[in-house]
Formats: sequence, C-alpha cells, structure tokens
Amino acid sequence: MNREQRRRLKKRVQKIRLFDYDHNLEQLDLEWKDIPKNRQIPALKFKRLLKEYKFDIHKFLQNGNKMMLKHNCSYDEHWLDENIYNCLHFYLELQKFRNRLSFEQILQIVSIFANKLDPISARVFVVHSLVMFDFLKPNQVEMLDKIKKEVLSRKDYDEDEFYEREELYKAFIQNKELQNLPPSLSYIERMNEQKKVVAKIKSSNLESSFDNEDDFDAYYDDKPYVVVYRGFAVHEGECIRKLAAIEQSPKNENILDEMSNEVKDFYNQSQYAGRGVSYTFDKNIALTFAFRTMNEMRFLAPHDIKLRACVAKYVVKKEDIFAYCNGRSEREIIVNSVDEFDVPVALANYEFFTNEDGEFDKTGMLSQPQFRKSAYEDYDDYAKHFKNTKIERVFN
Repeated sequence: MNREQRRRLKKRVQKIRLFDYDHNLEQLDLEWKDIPKNRQIPALKFKRLLKEYKFDIHKFLQNGNKMMLKHNCSYDEHWLDENIYNCLHFYLELQKFRNRLSFEQILQIVSIFANKLDPISARVFVVHSLVMFDFLKPNQVEMLDKIKKEVLSRKDYDEDEFYEREELYKAFIQNKELQNLPPSLSYIERMNEQKKVVAKIKSSNLESSFDNEDDFDAYYDDKPYVVVYRGFAVHEGECIRKLAAIEQSPKNENILDEMSNEVKDFYNQSQYAGRGVSYTFDKNIALTFAFRTMNEMRFLAPHDIKLRACVAKYVVKKEDIFAYCNGRSEREIIVNSVDEFDVPVALANYEFFTNEDGEFDKTGMLSQPQFRKSAYEDYDDYAKHFKNTKIERVFN
C-alpha cells in the first residue's frame, strides 16, 4: 500500500459513523471495560457523530418498519410489540461499542435509546444495559443516576407491571429457539419461525425475574426495607464509614462538637470508601465481587499498592430501589442513586476478607471465590463452597 492509498484509507476511517461499527463477535465474551483517554474519540468529534447517529437510528427504525410492511409482518405477531423490537435492537447496538467507546460515550447513547422507548420499556432497557458496567468513575455514576431519574420521572405503571414487562423481554432475548436459528435463513423464513416462537411466549407462563424465592419474599414482604450486601476493595488506611472519615480530619474537630447524635448516627451509617450503585441479596456473590474488584484495582495500580477485599451488610429502603435484576445470576439490587442524601443506604457492618497483601489464609477459604456458574450450579450448591468460612460466620 503506497502513501496515497494509506491517506485515502485513513480518511475513510475518519469518516466512519457510529452506525457503521460492525458487531465484533470476538468482543462478546469479554468484560466491559472503560477505554483509556488516548483511545477515546475526542468530545467535539463524538458530539458530531452522536448527532449523525440519532438520524441513522431513526432511519434504521423506519427501514425496519418498511421491511415488515413489505413482507406483511407485524410487531405484535413477530416481535411481541414495537417497544420490545426497539429494546432488542438498541441492546444489540450497544454491543457494537463494547471496549470501543468510553463508558461516558456509551451512557450518552443509552440515554438517547431510553428516550425513544415508552416509559416502562425504557426502564427495562436501562436495567439490562447498566448491569454491564461494573467499574464506573464518579462522573459516570452521576450520568447513570441522571438517566435513572429521567426514566423514573416518566413512570406510568406499577412495580408488578414493570417486572411482567421485564419477564416478557427476557423471555424473548433468552429464547433458545431464536438463538439457534441458522444465519442462512432469509428474512421471511426467519420471521415465520419467529412468529411461532412469539405465539409460544404469549401463551406460556413466563419465568419470574426473581428466580430465587427468598429474594421475591424479601422484596414483597411488609417490611419497608431489604437487607443486602456489597463487596468492594479499599486502599490501606481508607475509612469505610463517613463518620470515621470526618473524625480523621483535624479541621473537622469543631464540626464534630456541634453535631447532634442523630447526625453522627447518620454519618456512621453512611459509606465513604467503596460506595456503589448495586448490591446483592447473596453475601457469597458480594464476597466474590470484592475479590474481583481488588484484583482489578491491583492490575490498574502500582504493584506496591496495599488493598483489602471487604464485604458490607446494608439496609436499603424499598422506595429507593431502581430495580431487582438477576440477568447475571447475581441477585442484584440497583438503587436509584449513590448520593448519600438522595438515597441514604444504611451501612450496618462490614468485614475485611484479606490483609493488605491480599492474603486470605485466615478466612477458611482455600482459593479465591468464583461467581456461580448458573447453567449447572444452583444456589444451594454454590453456597456449599463457602460453608465453614468467614463469610458464613460473620454474616448469618
């Protein structure tokens, strides 16, 4: 390739639109990661690309509608309904940007898609999208909080309707018959097969979003709160309770003297280091996530960094829950916001499960915990891995 050809190729690449991104199948099994600053599309260029992308998505949806009309297909018979169709295609669109765009850029796309859906489908779509992002920076968490607030501000349905909608969407995207359709099928052949599957879904009893009965009971009992867990990692010497962080600073001495016992109690239940957006009903999942977070932080930080894996127990008001999601078999509770005043998640107690060097020899574990393989391991079998270990002793 000569210089002129290279220049032309570079020019073509620079002109590529977001909609032109191909589905990189090699990326699908990879964890979602934020990309470094030097690989990100500059903000000004991305703003232009996003404007083009809104138009491209609009045209894409129009073309899909024309194709269905041409072949005498309908949203209700072949896709359950139009919003399920849009949800599915928007979700697939997001996969194209995995590890190619920054989390901030992807969240901007999530917001655009959510605004194109009806209120209940927007919440379903956002729930299934946000569980992909495990390690968010503070500004990204703020963006996510804003999206969730916008989605809830449009709410015109009750919680049972939301979970029924989520179950319908999940039944479609997880259907094995649809997943196993040969790629060689023509459009009309695929639609004919899809019509049969949609009819089955509509006439069948859908699998509950709460595939663990204990989670369902806790979510719907008469108590105004749920008890959940979260695993995280902290640097050596970091304060986990907000009150401890305030007490640690000499300049706050006068402030502490003026604090009432009620305010001190609030800050004692507020988390400082390791605060997050999602929690789990499963303390063993929380422990596994603590080790995963610690390993991730060690990989990104200098080798001599001192980190500890930690698990905490919390009380969350049900009115502050954005959704329950078990898409990754993590029995996950997502709260509306990480703001300690907007959504005051109460930190009950916490325990460390490693020392500063990552050693866990005194916890009863023989190896680092692993996430449950939901395809062949049920909850009871998974819990057996943690029998007689520290996680069972301190959280029961």
